[in-house]
Amino acid sequence: MANSTGMRVLVLGGDGYLGWPIALHLSYWNHDVAILDSFVRRRYDDELGTESLVPIESLDTRITTWRALSGNHIEQFTGDLTEPDVIYEALRRFRPHAVVHLAEQRSAPYSMMD
Repeated sequence: MANSTGMRVLVLGGDGYLGWPIALHLSYWNHDVAILDSFVRRRYDDELGTESLVPIESLDTRITTWRALSGNHIEQFTGDLTEPDVIYEALRRFRPHAVVHLAEQRSAPYSMMD
């Protein structure tokens, strides 16, 4: 739900361990929130045949559930931050007041896979 009193905050890496709870917290406090994520961690897990010890629902499912519970909407953008058009489009469309940058790999081995 659009909010005229809160800030517009774009959470980079919003599908992640820290990004998702931060997005929820901001949304709970009536800020307009958008997430931008490439889902690369999920792809790495699929490629390696691993999965989280605790099952993690898709971002679509979590956003839908959050809206049903809170009435607040979290907008979603998908793409890689190394592609200028991705971040430009998210900034142009969402027009955030603030950006929270958590879009990084969770450990050195994942960061150095390629």
